[in-house]
Amino acid sequence: MNAQREGFLAGERPEDVHIYIAAEAVSNMAALEEHGERVEDGIALVMEGDQARSVFQSATGIDPMALAQEAMGVDGTVTADCADATCPVDGGHEPRLIFSFAEAQNEEVGGLYAEGDVIHAYVACECGERYSDKWVAGKR
Repeated sequence: MNAQREGFLAGERPEDVHIYIAAEAVSNMAALEEHGERVEDGIALVMEGDQARSVFQSATGIDPMALAQEAMGVDGTVTADCADATCPVDGGHEPRLIFSFAEAQNEEVGGLYAEGDVIHAYVACECGERYSDKWVAGKR
């Protein structure tokens, strides 16, 4: 795993966004490879927030904020590396896209946010389901 991804997953890069795109979700994976890291079934990219949102929308045709709104009400499970997930409809489905960002620790909010930086992950599954997960960075 490259240093950018390790830093993001540890909560050390709250200004960045982590994007996972399955190989079959885009027509030109080679164009993304120079900006990210190949993972088992796709590519993982870590970029500054605005740039990441733009790249995500350009590569997938999906507005990442719309994905987040759709996914927010459905709980699923995303792996700690933000490159795989388990669909709440059928655990055998594969994620096509995962859009993740970190929110800084906030003791005033309490709960999970008092424990450390929180990773938020939003998934578009191959079955069409949208779901989300969140956890304290580095604790999964």
